[in-house]
Amino acid sequence: MTLDQLRYFTAAAKYEHIHRAAHSIPISASVVSQAVKTLEDEFGYQLFIRENKKIKLTSHGVRLLELSQKLLGQAESLKKELGQTDQPLSGHYRIGSSHFLAAKLLTPAWVNLQTRFPLLVGDIYSQATWVLVDSLIAGRLDFGIGFSPVPHPQLEYEEIYRGHSVVVARKNHPIFERDKKHPYKLLPEYPATMHMSTEKIFSARHYPIFKNANFNINFGFDSDFAAIENLRSSNNWSLMIDLIVAEFKEHLRIVSVPYKSETTYTIQLMKHKSRKTDAVMAEAYAQIKERVQKMKTLG
Repeated sequence: MTLDQLRYFTAAAKYEHIHRAAHSIPISASVVSQAVKTLEDEFGYQLFIRENKKIKLTSHGVRLLELSQKLLGQAESLKKELGQTDQPLSGHYRIGSSHFLAAKLLTPAWVNLQTRFPLLVGDIYSQATWVLVDSLIAGRLDFGIGFSPVPHPQLEYEEIYRGHSVVVARKNHPIFERDKKHPYKLLPEYPATMHMSTEKIFSARHYPIFKNANFNINFGFDSDFAAIENLRSSNNWSLMIDLIVAEFKEHLRIVSVPYKSETTYTIQLMKHKSRKTDAVMAEAYAQIKERVQKMKTLG
């Protein structure tokens, strides 16, 4: 039994799916499967049972999950304690983040860190996630934070948040007056505002509402702030992530649709595999993780 095997097992228990667990780490699904099998062979108990396309913990699996979470937490605490230093943190760091995350997550976290360690210098680059991936691969950044990046073999990822997307329009959009009971039925009559997909981020356009209708997408964006301004001043509607909708709830209203959303997204910490996580980065990661948990969601 190793800590990595317990991490892979914990991820499988969290997502109830081997491939999704592997994607979140990221690592190959076969490695996660082998880790689970090794633990089952070592303890002599079945840890998961298969239900349709998902896997569910057995009673032994539930107990191992409880113990694994405690052990992994202790290992992380030990790592932080051994990495502590009496010397003030300092250095010049280049950090990239998507536009929304740079403003609402990264900058507040980094300012808090600089308040404690005034010798720190940070260059914050607001850029689309696919640009961020390229910058990290090229070594132009120390680390970054982005939305749902496609895994790259040269990069390391850590998921710090998982959310979902919702359909929204401005609060006084005509659909809410024209059909107060089922405003979603009027969406095909109005243009849509959608995020531009690239090969380096996962597209969120597979929402069920798009499958059976021919929508007119007339505004593409890579900055969520641009999308918000578009929605505030037009009759467009959009598919946006829950964190952004919560942040701009005074301007936006959710359009309830009779479909189960298939569009999940993640916020990932990223760095090049050759870049060692030093004391500054470890502290920055802790600040960012704490901040993301405090950000308002739709609940």
